[in-house]
Amino acid sequence: MPNSPNYRSVQIGGVVVEYEVRRSKRRKKSIELKVVEGIVVVAAPWTFPNASIYEFILSRTDWISEQLAKPPSPSPQERFTHGQSASYLGRSHEIVWKPADESSAPSPRVRLYRWRFLVDAPPADDDSNDAASVDAASVRESVYRAFIGWYAERAAERLPEIVDSWWPKLGRGDRSRIRILVRNQKRRWGSCSTDGALRFNWRVMMLEPALIDYIAIHELAHLSEMNHSPAFWRVVSGAMPDAQDRRRLLREAERDIPF
Repeated sequence: MPNSPNYRSVQIGGVVVEYEVRRSKRRKKSIELKVVEGIVVVAAPWTFPNASIYEFILSRTDWISEQLAKPPSPSPQERFTHGQSASYLGRSHEIVWKPADESSAPSPRVRLYRWRFLVDAPPADDDSNDAASVDAASVRESVYRAFIGWYAERAAERLPEIVDSWWPKLGRGDRSRIRILVRNQKRRWGSCSTDGALRFNWRVMMLEPALIDYIAIHELAHLSEMNHSPAFWRVVSGAMPDAQDRRRLLREAERDIPF
């Protein structure tokens, strides 16, 4: 762990656990605790006292112990291998890789057919020697990229229609000036810039339609309020009265999304 004042430690069950404090001037009152890749992370307001953060962590030691005891999540590449499943519009589909000798595709190709994702790609060779391991990792990475491309194409097809459907309630200015872009964002579902560009994560297509609508509403509301102030949430709830329920469901759905 880096030697930094942002990193501290606490004793939990006889074990010293280090945690990172991430402060934000935009965060006003709430404090958030999460475990990321085995590291305890606390998101707190800029002026939140260290003693209060420490007390908060002590109050959540049981939860922290449970999270640290969980096996590490598979990498995104591992989640798209043969026999796994992937979601599209909220419905899970089995992933089936076709053997290399049955595929003439020069690079992996993804298709959704009869509730299955069919992948034209050679099987990954997980033999113990180094050369085979590198080859297996390369195949998984190329298949992962093929899935990104597949989801990004679906997003590019559907998101303009979704934005257009909500535009009468939330639109500001000329719709033709609004650009809809699909990106591979690390943690965000979407973002809105002052020039009218709406950027959406390709992973939104894994969600059920009601949650995709919520993400679209969220970003469109930023055309009026470029913040998360009470005024912003009034705009969101004015267009979608059950927005907070959908926001909660989105948080739950994030657990199964391969970020």
